Amino acid sequence: MAEKLSDVLEKEARKALARRDFPLGKGKDTKATVYVPSTRFATPVEKSEFNERVKSVQRFLTTTFGGTTRISGYGTYTSEGGQFIGEGIAKVEVFCDYDTWLEHDQDLERWLRDKKVEWNQESIAFEFQSPKDQHATLHFV
Repeated sequence: MAEKLSDVLEKEARKALARRDFPLGKGKDTKATVYVPSTRFATPVEKSEFNERVKSVQRFLTTTFGGTTRISGYGTYTSEGGQFIGEGIAKVEVFCDYDTWLEHDQDLERWLRDKKVEWNQESIAFEFQSPKDQHATLHFV
């Protein structure tokens, strides 16, 4: 039995609407990035120690928020003592929904404060962007 023209047109219209609705669903609207340092104060750490720091951040963020992306880079800053410091860094990013963020933000803050002490850092840089404020902000823990 042949389909009625109106049924065929309705199916095609639904397909077209579905294509225009991409991406479907709410999506992940909150982004957090941890800047992983490759120094202990101003002294570079061994590559193996830096890689373990990165893996540690990836494990924590993946367990807490569901997954990460790593981006390698180079950063500079002036220390509290006025020394110019340049170092390799890894940015480890996570995307999650805002409710998940609110559920775990204090866990991340505590974890970063512990890492700051463990890694002998003046601070650890942390970038944040949420649906409440579309501009990314940089913070120091």
